[in-house]
Amino acid sequence: MSSANRTQIRYGVESTWGEIPSIAFTNFGDTSDSLSYNISTIQSETIRSDRKIEDLIQTGANPGGTINFELRYGGPDDFLESALYNSWSSDLSISGSDISFDGVGNTIDSTSTDFSSVKAGQWIKVSGSSNNDGFWHVSAVAQHQLIITDGTLTTESSGSSISITGSILTDGTTEKSFTIEREHQDKGQFFHWTGMVVSQLAMKVAANSVVTGTLTFIGKTVGRTTSTVGTGAPNQGSTEDVMNAVANVGNIMEGGSVISDTFIQSVDFSVNNNVRGLSAIGVLGNADLAEGDCDVKGNMSIYFADGSMYDKFINNTTSSFSFRVTKNNKTYIFTFPRIKFSSDDISVPGKNQDVMENMGFQAIVHPTYGWTMQIDRFGS
Repeated sequence: MSSANRTQIRYGVESTWGEIPSIAFTNFGDTSDSLSYNISTIQSETIRSDRKIEDLIQTGANPGGTINFELRYGGPDDFLESALYNSWSSDLSISGSDISFDGVGNTIDSTSTDFSSVKAGQWIKVSGSSNNDGFWHVSAVAQHQLIITDGTLTTESSGSSISITGSILTDGTTEKSFTIEREHQDKGQFFHWTGMVVSQLAMKVAANSVVTGTLTFIGKTVGRTTSTVGTGAPNQGSTEDVMNAVANVGNIMEGGSVISDTFIQSVDFSVNNNVRGLSAIGVLGNADLAEGDCDVKGNMSIYFADGSMYDKFINNTTSSFSFRVTKNNKTYIFTFPRIKFSSDDISVPGKNQDVMENMGFQAIVHPTYGWTMQIDRFGS
């Protein structure tokens, strides 16, 4: 008997789709998986006078399944790239003593420090100031000026050594695939799935819980060996603490403002890339993959306070939504810069219970930034 406690998921980033990379794989901290081969079969239609079934024929296979995880900084970053079909931007490393803050125009200015590596729509982290340290959402970028939205700066003259950091991941069109391996250490068995692409990503933040996620994969084929297909000892992977929804979630923003007049019980979102496997004669598994729309949806369950959110649903109001998760001074900010509410259910469940407002939203492309959702990350 094999024990689940003796298994390990690890992965290697492929340079060519479906080909096992010659690299050391990286361990991934999962909570469960349903990875399988999903072979389809057809019974033979041959007629026999003894009423027996002649054969069971393999007619196709669809490698894939899910991996569930608890969010920890750095853990899912490669898989998040696959989910959004893009790559993390280079880490910002901007610093200067000529940087000032204008609380009237809500801008960060400099005389010579170059801000052009910042993207319009990106969150940045400011450090070293007297009054403006923290996270700021940039709406427009010039070489020596950043225009800030979703928050108000405090006027501060230059002179201090200011640093600006950050990295952003947005939805794009570049496929990223993996060879994923599961080791059964107590049995000396290794299963590996090649060409694995994240078809869907789902994440949930709920009261009294840790932040969790589910990655749904589709790939090329599956193999079994008695030793790892990676090269050498695997990399350890993230050892950061698991992030929770009690002490680690803050600054939940809707429409550019922090939600402060009510409380949120849960937030979840999903990214569906609508990936489909392409079958071909002579291939058991998928001959290739093709992606469809990047469909981003979400839900929030809030304690009903007034009719302002319901009015936005009725009036088809364009809004935005973001939330921040921080642990040990390491942060992710999940942002949907343009959304519309697709549902709003306010119902009475019964006496001695709270009235909840359960809202669904659809993320749509932002006309200026050019993306549907973004994830910003900040190391310590």
